[in-house]
Amino acid sequence: MVASRNNAIPAALLRKREKWLQAIEAGDIRAALKAGGSEPADKGVSPELQRTDIDNEIGILVERAYQRIDALMTVANAALSAYQAEKDGMSQQQQGARMKAIEAMLAKQEALIRWVEDARLLRIEEWPYFFASPAEVMLRAGKLDGLREALHQWGAPKRRYLRGFYYSTCDAGWTSASWLPFDVQLSAKDIPLVTLAAIRGDMAAMQILVQAGLCPTGLHAWWDEEDALLRLDEKIKQGIRRQAAKVLRQYGMARGGLPAAANRLARMHDLGQQLEDAFGPETYKKGGRKKAFALLKKGAPVSYFPLAVATAENDLEMLEALFAAGGDPNCRYRDGVPMLAKLSDASHDAVEVWLRHGACPLMFHDPDEPDFGDGLCPSPLYEAVWEGNLDLTRLLLEKAVVRPVIAYKEGRKFANPMADMAKERGHAKLAAYLKDYAAQMKV
Repeated sequence: MVASRNNAIPAALLRKREKWLQAIEAGDIRAALKAGGSEPADKGVSPELQRTDIDNEIGILVERAYQRIDALMTVANAALSAYQAEKDGMSQQQQGARMKAIEAMLAKQEALIRWVEDARLLRIEEWPYFFASPAEVMLRAGKLDGLREALHQWGAPKRRYLRGFYYSTCDAGWTSASWLPFDVQLSAKDIPLVTLAAIRGDMAAMQILVQAGLCPTGLHAWWDEEDALLRLDEKIKQGIRRQAAKVLRQYGMARGGLPAAANRLARMHDLGQQLEDAFGPETYKKGGRKKAFALLKKGAPVSYFPLAVATAENDLEMLEALFAAGGDPNCRYRDGVPMLAKLSDASHDAVEVWLRHGACPLMFHDPDEPDFGDGLCPSPLYEAVWEGNLDLTRLLLEKAVVRPVIAYKEGRKFANPMADMAKERGHAKLAAYLKDYAAQMKV
């Protein structure tokens, strides 16, 4: 996927990418922002990565691609209709040539559609990072201040919103290392950064990553990472993964090797488990709350369970502390449902805290084709509209850090699925509000 996206980048932007990489390697985040076409929002504070000229260029390219797709479809349909009408009078050679020409047009259309899908993802999330990871560069260089700054940008509420559930991003996402014993490739970009920090023996970097929320949101995933490293170590000892051992040494693997790295991950898991235990139904109000604050100061990773309990208890102070410690406002249960969608009974104050920290009321952010989920896997907005909750719907749409797009072009008309659903379920006022909201967004 990365290769195809690189092919989508114009040459001028590739030159920007080189300048950006040089700035990152020098540890200069502000220079990287400038090279990426972004400017600090406030010179007095750490700047938030902003998509400016690059976003506009990608938007223009996507629009041109859509126009080309429509034109190819029109020509291909006309050619196919003409072929159907004339084929009886053609020789087999002529029929083959006409069909080959039509197939070539359809192939071009398919290629453009794939390009658009790639480019839309670029536009939503990855610019101006240029498919590289400033966090990884800082981590491997041992520059903790630079790592903090890079992750400050990554964890900004607007970035969290735009990223949504796609936490496995090229710029700073973590993905499971469980494939390492089996895959023939071994790239730093495929190792979770928190696992890379554990391999390097850098506990300070691990805590910085956890506080930024760049770590598993479920405790089971910590065990998965530990197990992956132990299995990889066994493969190396058997002589099966010699190349992996060489690459890991290049990463700066600390003394004790992978077993020691697995122990570091286990320690983080234990802290996270203690935090979950503090939120138990019989412990939270009997000293658990105080213990939870102490564990957060020690760098305990935040899973979705403490967030759910703090929300249900309407403990806004604790909720703020959990998000400040790296809690993910877009975390999901194992069934894929956003946790905020399962907290429909939460107070509006609590929901507003989630939104302020970057919760996306849709399944994920896509300005071209919003995804609301469905009855089996609803987004927070879908759940609110289904229940006919006008106040909650208004809150989700108007208090999000980025106002969601809820209507989109479908052929020559605009579709507004949430307004349609509200109307079908007899929520007339809600349907009217959703139509007005879409109109205000100039859809």
